[in-house]
Amino acid sequence: MTETTSPALRTALAYYHAWTGHDLDKAMSYIAPDIVCDVPAGRLEGAGAYRAFIGPFVQIPIPPSPPPPNPTIPTRPTSRDHEDF
Repeated sequence: MTETTSPALRTALAYYHAWTGHDLDKAMSYIAPDIVCDVPAGRLEGAGAYRAFIGPFVQIPIPPSPPPPNPTIPTRPTSRDHEDF
């Protein structure tokens, strides 16, 4: 078995894809019913509490990644880049 076929990696990737695909039901299928999770607001106990907390985050749109820099346009440091303040 290689790292890319490990059950743990497959499960983590499936959860990630469900989460980033805004499929809360699918993402929750990977969560244990007795999950305990500490969050800044306190402790969440159980899948229902976890779902109630995490659900609104699924609604946040994920912006597209910015395009990579254009490799044909060289960037040069300017004298302003090296000023001491």
